[in-house]
Amino acid sequence: MKLDRSRSGVISAELWYLWIWGSMLMLLGIGSLIVNPDFGVGAHVSHDRMFGVFETNGWHGLVGALAGVAALLSAWTRHWVREVALGVALLAGIGAAAIFVVSGDGSAAFGLIPVDLADAITLHLLPGVLGLACVAFDIRAGTR
Repeated sequence: MKLDRSRSGVISAELWYLWIWGSMLMLLGIGSLIVNPDFGVGAHVSHDRMFGVFETNGWHGLVGALAGVAALLSAWTRHWVREVALGVALLAGIGAAAIFVVSGDGSAAFGLIPVDLADAITLHLLPGVLGLACVAFDIRAGTR
């Protein structure tokens, strides 16, 4: 398989981000679906803890797995790498973290996804910031 490389022959940071974080999102999403496959809404939202720390349910797992699939497909086909890296960083990363923090620890965001701050920070905010840094690095380096 031929990898997307910059002019210097180095694989782009955006592509690394999509491969690594896309794999993690997919694995965590599938893990969430195994731990708690429930798709309750509103007052019926249930949650179980993955790894004893992160609250999750079917909705959380489904969204994570789909974001991971989108990231991996982009990395595999090398289409829209920058755009998908930016989208994953902003939507699955920083945007989700902001929604979770505003919703509050122990609540259910949009009446669907159980919220815990450990998840918001470690599995959304930090990877989102890393994704933005990868995009910014490649823009500055002139990588496309």
